[in-house]
Amino acid sequence: MRTQIDALDTFSKREVLFKEKTVTYYTSFEESSKEKPYMVFLHGWVADSSAWALVGEKIKEELNVVLVDLPGHGKSQVPTDELQISYMVDSVHEVIQQLGTRIFLVGHSMGSAITQAYALKYPENLLGIGLVSTTLSFSTFIPPQVMEVLIPQGKKWWESVVESTLKNFSKIIFGDKSGENRHLLNAASQVIMQTPEEVVDQTYRNIIYAWDNTKEAENIQLPTLILVGSDDRLTPVSQGLKVCQKIPHAYLKEIEGTSHHITLLRPNEVVDNILYFFRCELL
Repeated sequence: MRTQIDALDTFSKREVLFKEKTVTYYTSFEESSKEKPYMVFLHGWVADSSAWALVGEKIKEELNVVLVDLPGHGKSQVPTDELQISYMVDSVHEVIQQLGTRIFLVGHSMGSAITQAYALKYPENLLGIGLVSTTLSFSTFIPPQVMEVLIPQGKKWWESVVESTLKNFSKIIFGDKSGENRHLLNAASQVIMQTPEEVVDQTYRNIIYAWDNTKEAENIQLPTLILVGSDDRLTPVSQGLKVCQKIPHAYLKEIEGTSHHITLLRPNEVVDNILYFFRCELL
């Protein structure tokens, strides 16, 4: 069966240097054109651009699509600097500058945190934002004891997370019907296994654990679409509602019967909602 990795092969691979390290991104176009608006997608923790490929290939007929491998993920090089959310934001900014126009930025899970941070720092470069499976702070609802146990364990805890993902965690990410999506889960697991240990550790400590946008979210003054899965156990609907209540120009859509990885499980619904919002709010 066709997977997100197969879909990524339909995009053109590009690279840009940021702090002497390569950031890889994929485009739906060979030559930049301003005839169609640009939409840039950011993946979540221990993922890569393929997480958005099934969505991106359906949108690219209408929009110019850019899928970014965040630093240390996918084909992007591991930075020399510590991976903080500010580093992620500025690396994404380097990609967006290559496009030479304002864009619509969409992020999933950890990518939604980076999207919020980008919107606060570089609002002049954005038409609007999309936040998928999102929150204002991951640490506010992940039990502290889980954080405390996982963070100090280094490689051991990461190996246990991978093992858990393959056996049990798939239900959290893909829902109770994870067996029906085994081909997608296997492809996602390949990406997880390839994520360098130091990247996993730094992004967990500095973003998943430390990032908190509770006080700043109200300063995002952009049209904002929020998509949440009704059965999401990792970033539940209640977290999406809190984001919606904080951001002044936000609209929330709950997608019934799906979980955290909406982008892989329900790409058609994600596409329909993004395009509808984009046409209504920004065209």
